[in-house]
This record gives sequence, C-alpha cells and structure tokens, in this order.
Amino acid sequence: MFDLIVDTSRTGARMGIFGEKFSEEIFEANARGESLLNVLENLLKKADVSLENVSRVLVLRGPGSFTGLRTGIAFCEGLCFTGKRKLFGVSTLAALTLYGSKESTAVILRARSGYWYFRDSANESSFFETEEYFWNTEKVQQCLANTRAKNVVVDSFAIAEIAFQPFFSEGKLKMILESEQGLLPFRTAFEWESPSLVQEANYIQPSYAEQ
Repeated sequence: MFDLIVDTSRTGARMGIFGEKFSEEIFEANARGESLLNVLENLLKKADVSLENVSRVLVLRGPGSFTGLRTGIAFCEGLCFTGKRKLFGVSTLAALTLYGSKESTAVILRARSGYWYFRDSANESSFFETEEYFWNTEKVQQCLANTRAKNVVVDSFAIAEIAFQPFFSEGKLKMILESEQGLLPFRTAFEWESPSLVQEANYIQPSYAEQ
C-alpha cells in the first residue's frame, strides 16, 4: 500500500506517492483548488499507481495561504471520506523541520510583507517549540540570536531579507531552501500524528496563524 502527501500551503500544489523503496512526486506551480484532481491524476499516471492502493493521506494544514489550505484540506477529506484511507494533518512548520532534524532545525517563512512565521525546535538538552504565529522582523532576529538550532529552513524571501543575512553568513546556521526539497521527509509525520475521524465530522482544521 502507498502513502499520499499533499501540500497546498505554499506556492502551487505539491503531491507525492510513497511506498516501500518507492517514491514519486509532482509540483505544479500554477495549480489551484479546481485543478487538484488533475494534479493527482497526473501523479498517479506518472507513478503507475492506482488510487485504490493508497491507504494513508497526509495533508499540510498550514500556516499558509487561506485559499490553498481550505481547498487542499477539503480535497484530501474527499479522498478519505468513504473510510478507504486514513487522513492525517500536520503543521507545515513542523513538517519543514524534518528537512534537518526535528530537534535542531528552525523555520522562517514569509507570511506577508514585514511579517514572518517562525518556529524554533532546538534546544541542546530538551525539545521545545515556540508559538507558531506572525512575528515581525525584529522578533525573528531576536529568536535567531538566541536559538540553539543548527539548521534553518528558509524560503526565498527569508534569504533576501537583509536583517537575517548576518546569521546565515557567519555560519551559525546552515540554510536549507524549502523550495529545493521534496516531500519524502514529511512521511515521518505519520509516526506521531493521529488520523482524523472524517466519518464523524472531526475534520482537520487549517492553521492560518497558529498560537
């Protein structure tokens, strides 16, 4: 059986199908809610896998684009509504920490001009998380100065932000550009997330600005 991972919380739509020693991914930058079915069909064709063989679906629930999150989550709920496959939801920021290691990777994503999503999951002696919501640039600088993270996952806006560049150029943090990474590491989220009971209307809720 296979796992399907869907990410519409960032630009466009990313989907991947994964099995034992098997992976196939697709990214369509201009995909919208009404075209998600076409993206899935293209992925299934590319992977030569039937939807009947997908047993688990993982959707990234934000923070991110309002429209992208609503349509992506609704699409995945539809795939799982009959009960043939289990539906899981994971925070986008938590998923992105898996590009490094969950205990030593921070995340910075642009929310809107002057505002950022920041997650700090690093501590030398224990695991902790900051709140996940809008931070201004000055607050992110403070967090970067105090973090014990070794890696930081960034988008192109964070790389271009002059205020953050000293933290990257001094070698304190290793940058990982999120757009250059795939979905396979997110599969680890199945290990700690619980499935949503879609049949009982306990739907996954999108997170636009987690607190």
